[in-house]
Amino acid sequence: IRREGDAAWSAFVPESSIWISDRLLPCVDFGEDGELLERRARLEDYIEARKRNGFLGGDWTKGGRPATPEELQSLAGEAAPGVPKGLVFCEVCGGWRGVCLDPNPIFKNKVMTVLCRCENDNLCARCGQPLDTYKLNANYFGEDGLIWHTPGFCGLNHRCHDLPPVN
Repeated sequence: IRREGDAAWSAFVPESSIWISDRLLPCVDFGEDGELLERRARLEDYIEARKRNGFLGGDWTKGGRPATPEELQSLAGEAAPGVPKGLVFCEVCGGWRGVCLDPNPIFKNKVMTVLCRCENDNLCARCGQPLDTYKLNANYFGEDGLIWHTPGFCGLNHRCHDLPPVN
């Protein structure tokens, strides 16, 4: 699928750092016909031939950007004890959301967007449940007073509750 949302057919598997399969389920069962079994076997062979040690890493910057002089002034301080200015309390889920300066000294003067659980619209195509507690590729404000990033690959751990676990 291209960025524009339309299909771009290709004869090769797009490059990535770690290849995986069989993590998320489709919205319907397609059955196990001969062509699908052959394609699955070819994919598994492809992955096995390129297997390597490694790890998945999310956005190390958490999507932050340098604050403007105006933002440094308007977002300095706290909205509530231990909560950066710019975040507002969500009455529905009890989380915080908004735009603030990251309180972590490693990200000093970086503006971060923070979402609460209510803003998580990453849903499983099969069961309709969220793929993770928080929106994928987004930040949330933790109980420890820090801003945490939920990498997109966390959605790969989702399991529909009415199905047996994948080995």
